[in-house]
Amino acid sequence: MNLYDLHPNPETLKHYRKRFEVPELALVQAIEIFRKTHKRVPKLEKSIGKSPRYSYVYAERVTHEEGFPEGEPAIATDAMLSYKYAVYIIHSRFHEGEPTIAKNRRYADEYNHKFGTEL
Repeated sequence: MNLYDLHPNPETLKHYRKRFEVPELALVQAIEIFRKTHKRVPKLEKSIGKSPRYSYVYAERVTHEEGFPEGEPAIATDAMLSYKYAVYIIHSRFHEGEPTIAKNRRYADEYNHKFGTEL
């Protein structure tokens, strides 16, 4: 839910013009737009791509198997999200996230088993 939508004069609120620079607000808006129009908004994706969590959620809910290259550098900083991105989103190895996955024994073992690698 976008709280700015609930205000009668949202343009009077602090940070209204910069609201989509906040990854969470950009994610909510991008998902709403995609549900209505089936179109992606690159300006919002740039902001979403700053957050590992929101990048993964965006890939899960919008881009699916296509992946979300704009968010991959952020996703690659989190072992769990890197593992989930490889297994559930792109269905293949996620090379950029492998160094982070390798630091977490649980996800490294599961990743190695799933993709036949040795991290």
